[in-house]
Amino acid sequence: MITKVQGLIKEAMKSKNALELTTYRAVLVALTAKDDNGNIPTEDRQVPILRKMVTARREVSVTYKEQGRQNLADAETREADLIEKLLPAELSEADAILFIGEQFNASQHPKDKKHMGKIIAEIGAKANGTINGKLIASTVLAKINNR
Repeated sequence: MITKVQGLIKEAMKSKNALELTTYRAVLVALTAKDDNGNIPTEDRQVPILRKMVTARREVSVTYKEQGRQNLADAETREADLIEKLLPAELSEADAILFIGEQFNASQHPKDKKHMGKIIAEIGAKANGTINGKLIASTVLAKINNR
């Protein structure tokens, strides 16, 4: 992912596209930021980082719209769209629910609310960013309640 972003930065520099350049630089900084142990995030941790960046920009865009700052809202939306292109495609809701159900049944954890967090984390790791975390949580909760 880092190599891909570095290539996109070079392309943005060549085309003199300021929005793409600043956006991809921000992505590169986020993906290469070291954690408390001094390690760069692994590939499986990079997708959630990008999803948080997209969510943050979408929320800021809404705030700008509410304040009547449409030009800034549009810029935030374009940045979110650029970052979203780097993410793996999300599964359709039907496919996601099917996948979650299969993983829920295969999970070694007890199927109760006490272990719900572990089950959600396990399924989220296996989905590798292709399923929205809220959908995983709501589906797991529904399956636990139906038992």
